[in-house]
Amino acid sequence: MPKKPITTSPKPARKTSRRTIVLSLAGAAVAGLSPRAVQAIGKDTNAVLVEPAAGNTVRVDMNNALQFVPDNITIKVGTTVEWRNLESYPHSVTADPALVQNPANSKLPPGAKAFNSGRINGGKSWRYTFTVAGAYHYFCIPHEGAGMLGTIIVR
Repeated sequence: MPKKPITTSPKPARKTSRRTIVLSLAGAAVAGLSPRAVQAIGKDTNAVLVEPAAGNTVRVDMNNALQFVPDNITIKVGTTVEWRNLESYPHSVTADPALVQNPANSKLPPGAKAFNSGRINGGKSWRYTFTVAGAYHYFCIPHEGAGMLGTIIVR
C-alpha cells in the first residue's frame, strides 16, 4: 500500500480568547487595580497604564518568583506607589545608580532623587511618591542578577 505524502497547513493566527481577557483583568484586580484603574492593556501585557484605585496609591506586589507585579506601569505625577512583599524572600525597591550592578537597571529622570527602600521582609510594604515626571528603572538589590526589575513612567 503506497504511503500518502504528509501535508501540513499553516496554523491559523491565534485570537485572544474571552477567557484570556478575563484572566488578564482578574490579574489586574489581584494586583490591586480596579477595573476603572486599568486604562490600557495592549499587546505588551507588561505595560499597564494605571490610576490609583483608592486615594492616591497604586500597588505593586513582590513575590518569590522574583518579580514586581506589575513590573511596568505608567502613573501621574504625585501618585504614590506601594510595594508589598507577599512572600518570604526579603526584597528591596531601589533606583540608585550608586547601588546597581548593571547601570542599565537603574535610571532616573533629570531632577529626580535616587531612592532605596532597604530590606522589605515578607508581609511588609514600602511607599514612594513620584513628584518628577520621566522614566524610573528600578531593581531589587538581592535579586537584580535574577532579573527582578521594574519600570515606572511618570507623566
